[in-house]
Amino acid sequence: MQHLYEAVLGQALDKRNFRKKFLAMELLKDTGEVQQDVAHRAAALWAFDRRRYERLRKEGFNFSL
Repeated sequence: MQHLYEAVLGQALDKRNFRKKFLAMELLKDTGEVQQDVAHRAAALWAFDRRRYERLRKEGFNFSL
């Protein structure tokens, strides 16, 4: 997600600040699962919360960092 934002904005973003701000939007739900069969530390898997997004969009949500 951060790579997408950086590509659209044309600038690098601080990893810690991006994660903090993005998670504060509560648009992602922790699935409780992690990557399987990887050679490195397994990443947590998240799911997009479409209901929350639609509710925020109707309220005039601004999807910016």
